[in-house]
Amino acid sequence: MGNDVPGVMEARYRLLGIQAIPVADGIVIRRGRLRLHVRGDRLPDLLDLMVRRSAEGNGLTLAGLMAEVEGIRHTALKMLFDQLVDERLLVSGDSAEGDERPDDVFYWNHGATASIGRENVARVAIAVFGVNHIALPLLGNLRSCGFRSVTLVDHPALRNLAFFNDRQELRPEIAAAMATPPRGLEEWTAADQRSDCHVVCSDFGGTDLLRDWNRRCVATATKFYPIVLEDEIASLGPLVAPGSGPCYECLVSRRDANLAEPDLAHAAESHAFFGQAVSGFVQPMARVAADLAAVDLLKYFSRTLPGGTLGRLIEVDLMTPALKTRNVLKAPRCPVCSPPRSDGGAGHETTGGG
Repeated sequence: MGNDVPGVMEARYRLLGIQAIPVADGIVIRRGRLRLHVRGDRLPDLLDLMVRRSAEGNGLTLAGLMAEVEGIRHTALKMLFDQLVDERLLVSGDSAEGDERPDDVFYWNHGATASIGRENVARVAIAVFGVNHIALPLLGNLRSCGFRSVTLVDHPALRNLAFFNDRQELRPEIAAAMATPPRGLEEWTAADQRSDCHVVCSDFGGTDLLRDWNRRCVATATKFYPIVLEDEIASLGPLVAPGSGPCYECLVSRRDANLAEPDLAHAAESHAFFGQAVSGFVQPMARVAADLAAVDLLKYFSRTLPGGTLGRLIEVDLMTPALKTRNVLKAPRCPVCSPPRSDGGAGHETTGGG
């Protein structure tokens, strides 16, 4: 601290992980999505000095760095120092961090702090329902994103029948590929474990069961997130938070209003479980749905990343391919989240936690 002004401690910084690429008129500094072009002579030497001092773990200061270079280079050093601070490459702190992971840089890309995001998602309890081509990869995806409390529940109506034998037991090769076996629905229900969010997965379409699930989640103030693959089309969401925004029934109501014969659509959906043998998709399509869903859930539950939105539907045409998102509007007289008051007054939203 010999270079600090007496009585005033100069802020100390550490340099985040970067890649420096020499070019004809200076250097290009890369971190994540950032490409910072800094022009000037002998900049690699100045940057190398910062890297060495930061790695020592005592932090670095502009005054301390200036004391190590000749005065004629102070202007270039200050310019480089200020640019690195402005781009969040030099950050407050005096301790050297350990090796960064790709998700550290991912959070940094979006102006977020990875440690805060990890703490937030680690506190979320998620129950994933269904033993199928979506649910199984989703488990690993969620855990890789930092979710620590993830339970797979075997709901009979969400089973991919090819995963089970004639005795309704998991086929040995499927069971062997799972890190932990799924919990039976009755066992899970009896344990009465509270989950923050129910993620319901179907790889054969069908929305009738999802509508029932939505009702239960709204009634119990539990967040709800459906993932449905119907042939080559994946539908993710909307994420439902009771008391905040639309529910799944709002989506169905608005969809039905644009169908010439909604009853025909519901008839097919109510029998989707028994039509698995005539559903057409390849396994990577289900994995894409699981991958996108994990990122969508991470954005919301991290509380630090942009784009975590309630009431948003993601539709993916996996054959074209094409992806579109749309915000679902709350249905004004939704029988689930805006039921009529018993006194005949205006509808109201069900309130709940979360």
